[in-house]
Amino acid sequence: MRADELRRALVRNARALETVCEDAARLHEHLATRRPARVDHRLTAKRWRAVAEDAEETARTWEPEPDEPPVAADPDALDQIVRDLHAAGLRLHRVLDRSDGPDAARVERVLGIVDACVGGVRLECLAREG
Repeated sequence: MRADELRRALVRNARALETVCEDAARLHEHLATRRPARVDHRLTAKRWRAVAEDAEETARTWEPEPDEPPVAADPDALDQIVRDLHAAGLRLHRVLDRSDGPDAARVERVLGIVDACVGGVRLECLAREG
């Protein structure tokens, strides 16, 4: 995978993560209007929204400007992509620890996407070293 392909994948996955987290936040905000539950839906919605905001920021950071040329396979850029993906994975694991049912399934699905992206970046780094 070339660096510009990894960058597009990072942005695409960050946008997908943002969408899933926003959906989860809206669901918990809706559930908070119903009868009391053992889950603090307002707090859970805030947590999902925080992850969505982090994902949106990551996507904005890595989205190319309309007239920007493709990214060269800069090792520093690849390292930054790995750091961003790792940070997103850690935040998602914290969310997963507090989730259950459909929310946990969503987080696990997105974690699989993040892990696949990290694997792609690592393969790219190994290919450049060897």
